[in-house]
Amino acid sequence: MERVDNRVSVETPEAVEFDLDLAGVIPRTGAWFVDGFLKMLILWGTAFAFFMLEEIGVGLIMLVMFVVMWLYNPLFEVFNQGRTPGKMIFDVRVVNRDGTPVGWYGAIIRNLVRVVDLLPFGYTTGVVAMVMSGRFQRLGDLAGDTVVVYHRGAYSTRDSGQLPDADPVQVPVPLQPHEQEAIVDFAERSRMLGRDRSAELAQILSPMTDATTRPEAVDSVYGVAQRIVRWG
Repeated sequence: MERVDNRVSVETPEAVEFDLDLAGVIPRTGAWFVDGFLKMLILWGTAFAFFMLEEIGVGLIMLVMFVVMWLYNPLFEVFNQGRTPGKMIFDVRVVNRDGTPVGWYGAIIRNLVRVVDLLPFGYTTGVVAMVMSGRFQRLGDLAGDTVVVYHRGAYSTRDSGQLPDADPVQVPVPLQPHEQEAIVDFAERSRMLGRDRSAELAQILSPMTDATTRPEAVDSVYGVAQRIVRWG
C-alpha cells in the first residue's frame, strides 16, 4: 500500500530525534471496521451464550457490552503497544504525540471522545478533524494528545547499510518504538562519538545484550540496530 501520509520529526527528552509516519484516514478506517466487526462477534456470542440465563444472563450481557464498548480499545492500546486487532492488521498503532507509548490517560480520553467524532453519522466529525489537523488527529486524539502512526514508521525507510556492519541480534525483551529509535540513532551516530565514548554508552545496555566487555557491548548494540532496521 502506498503511503501518502505525513511524516513528522519528534525529539525525545534525551535529545534523540526520530521520524514518525502518520497514518491517515484509509488505514484507520479499515482498522475501525475490523475492530467493529470483532466487537459485534463478541456481543453476539455473549448474547447467544447468556440468553437462557434470564435475569442473570441479561446482567452479564450488559456487563460485557460495557467492557466491549468502553474498554476494548484502551485495554489493547495500553497492553499491546498501542494496537487493537484492527490496527495490527493495518500495521498502525497509537502513541503519544511525542512518540512515547500511550498510557491509560491518553487511551481512555481518546476513546471517550470517540462518541463526538462519530457525530452526526459515520465518523463525519472525526474525518473532518483528521483532514484539518496537521497530524491526522481526530478530536479524541487532540484531547488525549495522541497520534496514530504506522507500526514501523519510525525506522522502516532506513537502510541497514547506513549502520556499522554487524550480525542482527535479537534482544530478550520487546522494545518500544522510541527505544528502537534511540538504538538505531546511536548506531548511526557512533562514528562521530569515537570508539571509547560509544563503548561507554553501549555498556549501559549490557544487561539486555549479555555483553561482558566494552567492545562486545558496542557490537551487540550494532547488531540490535541491524535487526530493528531489517525486520522491526
